[in-house]
Amino acid sequence: MNFYQLGSRHMLRQMQGEGMYPNAITFASILTPLAQRNCLYDCWRMHNQIIYKGFDLDPVVATNMITAYGMNEALNSAHIVFDKVTERDDGIWCAYISMLCQNDVPGVLWVLDNMRNQGSIPSRTILLGCVSSCLNLSLRKISHLHVGILHLTAECNETELSALISKYAEYGDLSQAWSLFNEGSCTPISWNSMIGALAGHGQAIQAFKVFVDMKLLGIMANETTFLHLFSACNHAGLVDDAFRLLILMGFVSDRPVAACHHQCILDLLGRAGQLNIALLLANTMPFKPSVVTWTSFLGSCTNMSDVALGEGAANYLFEVSSDDFVPYILLARMYSEISAFAA
Repeated sequence: MNFYQLGSRHMLRQMQGEGMYPNAITFASILTPLAQRNCLYDCWRMHNQIIYKGFDLDPVVATNMITAYGMNEALNSAHIVFDKVTERDDGIWCAYISMLCQNDVPGVLWVLDNMRNQGSIPSRTILLGCVSSCLNLSLRKISHLHVGILHLTAECNETELSALISKYAEYGDLSQAWSLFNEGSCTPISWNSMIGALAGHGQAIQAFKVFVDMKLLGIMANETTFLHLFSACNHAGLVDDAFRLLILMGFVSDRPVAACHHQCILDLLGRAGQLNIALLLANTMPFKPSVVTWTSFLGSCTNMSDVALGEGAANYLFEVSSDDFVPYILLARMYSEISAFAA
């Protein structure tokens, strides 16, 4: 049991000891820190109190109870909570379907179909929750869920389409991602998803072609678009293209270059062994480099066995983040590799 669980239980006892009675909001708040692994016993205990106090049918309490049971893989207990609630809002449906997505995908499609048979049309929120919650599923099950959504709604909206493109690409099915992209509407979200999918698979040239097509159609690129393109450059080692993209971003975007964009370029320079240029960029950025930036730079120095620059980055990290053990490991690794090479 973590600090938040202990604190919420203590506050509940103190509240009752002072003669105040918990309400639905109280129990809904206490259930929130129980929505993590290895808390099943505490979920059962809290559920018993909720039933005793008569709040088990409250929609918010039931939603948090289903989420807590789902995180602890107690599907039967979650089913019991769900079945008892007769007035179900989108929150309860989303919690229940998200729980099924992580544990029992055929059950998700059955629930969606059952909703339709009862005269309830799944909202866009519920359908998007179905796609977004499928974090650890096989490609076959993702396809199964996709077919189920099309069966219910005939087509996906741009948010669902974007999520499905990302999911198919994540599981390596770029052809299906392309198919969805070509069939969907031309919105910035879907274009960004396709560019990100190609970038993640190292297809930088294709990602830039999609970007060019996007611009020809008059669709405005945003920070996410450029982040995906910088990532594509990073995967493919396209240093010159990344700097050209950085210049282009200043002309076509109404927002300044963000730290995440600079971080991509720094990682790219580090991988390419251009450490002096990376250091110059880090010191001339319009914002102070973060600990993550210097740690990444130290990692690049380690890979390139550049002791002088590596020690400089490590000394800075020792000062600003003395409790972090990663710089020590990277510096020790660099010394050991140099010693092995010298021997």
